[in-house]
Amino acid sequence: NADVTREQVAVFLMRYAGYLGMDVSKRAEIDFPDAGEVSGFAKEAMSWAVGQGVITGKKGNLLDPGGTASRAEVAVMLQRYLG
Repeated sequence: NADVTREQVAVFLMRYAGYLGMDVSKRAEIDFPDAGEVSGFAKEAMSWAVGQGVITGKKGNLLDPGGTASRAEVAVMLQRYLG
C-alpha cells in the first residue's frame, strides 16, 4: 500500500518492456536541475524513460524522481509508454 515514486514507475516500465522483448537500449541525457537526485537503482531506467518520452519534466523543469507519482501522472506515463 505504499506510494510509488516517479523513478520506480520508470523502472517498472523499462523492466516490463525488456520482459516483452522490446528494445530498451535508447537512452537520453537526464538534463534536469534535479538529475542528481535520481537513485542509483533507477539511473538507467530514468535515462530510458526520458529518452522514450515516457517521463518529462514537471513544473519548474524538474524531474522529481523521488516524488510520489500521482494517479494522473502514472496514467500519462502509461499512455506515453503505450503510444
